[in-house]
Amino acid sequence: MKKNYLIGLGGSGGKVITELYNRLREEKGEGFVLNNVQCIAIDTDQGELDKLAELGVKKVCISGAETVGQMVNHLGD
Repeated sequence: MKKNYLIGLGGSGGKVITELYNRLREEKGEGFVLNNVQCIAIDTDQGELDKLAELGVKKVCISGAETVGQMVNHLGD
């Protein structure tokens, strides 16, 4: 069986991944989720990504200490 991918973008996306993951785990069981679902979160905030650690989510942080908004604001300086 092919894996299903849950991709969350930003803080809200991370919350959606958490909710869907927990619902699947309750309805289908832990084994089903581990074998069939891969979660990926993309965010500029490493702290938000760290909140997803218990789910085994693959995490992508797309900026460093500065947020994308802060980086854009510096371009105008």
